[in-house]
Amino acid sequence: VRIDVHSHLVYLPYLEYLAGRSSLPQGVLRGGTYFVSCTGGYQHASPIIHADFDQKLKDMEDLDIGKSVLSHGMPGPELLGGPEADDWASRINDHLAEV
Repeated sequence: VRIDVHSHLVYLPYLEYLAGRSSLPQGVLRGGTYFVSCTGGYQHASPIIHADFDQKLKDMEDLDIGKSVLSHGMPGPELLGGPEADDWASRINDHLAEV
C-alpha cells in the first residue's frame, strides 16, 4: 500500500471566508482559483478543486495511493489569531475528520 504523507484538502468555507475579509489574511476568487495573501506581498494559489474530496479520491486511485495523511494547507487559521483562529481550526479539523 502506498501512503501519501503530505497531502492537502482545503476547506472551501474557509477560503470563502478569507475572500470576504478586508484585512490579512485575505483572499480573492479569480477564474476558479482562490488567491490568498498572508503578508500583503505573496499570494498563495488554491484552486477550488483542492477542496473536492471526490477528486482527491480519484487522484489517489490514479496514483495507486491507498492511504493519505491530510492537512489543510496554506494559509492556516492560526494567522487569524485569537478566538477566530480557534473557531476556524476547530471547523477545519472537524471537516478533515469527517472525510
